[in-house]
Amino acid sequence: MGERVVLTRILRVLASCDPERRILSAHWDSDLLIVQSGAFRTLIVSKERVAEAIGSAAKGTLPASAWKFELDLSGAFLYWKRFDSHMGWEQLEQAVNPAKRLRAQQTSRSFNLQYGRAICGIRKERGVHQNQIPGLTERQV
Repeated sequence: MGERVVLTRILRVLASCDPERRILSAHWDSDLLIVQSGAFRTLIVSKERVAEAIGSAAKGTLPASAWKFELDLSGAFLYWKRFDSHMGWEQLEQAVNPAKRLRAQQTSRSFNLQYGRAICGIRKERGVHQNQIPGLTERQV
């Protein structure tokens, strides 16, 4: 990695509105992913936890090359090309902290329920039944 890329990342991370949630550096140390934020906090994430967060594509025995990642120039995320998976600081924190993971799941669930109710309200207001929306199944609406 060139010096210019490293310096650009450092400047972008430190100048961001929230350097606490930006990734300044990341590397593998054996089976541990060592990640440092722009606020100089360090996260240590096991390969097993990263695989769980990525999903089924990362299960099983994989060659070392599969675990190569790119660090976004602005420090927003790590990208695993093999899995087409992006993970930012918050996702990495959730991988190691069950309380943060649960909170994120609850927030997502709450949003989905509110969004679903809003869509249902609009459909009822306009007199549109679920099966009248082309290209979507009743389950999707």
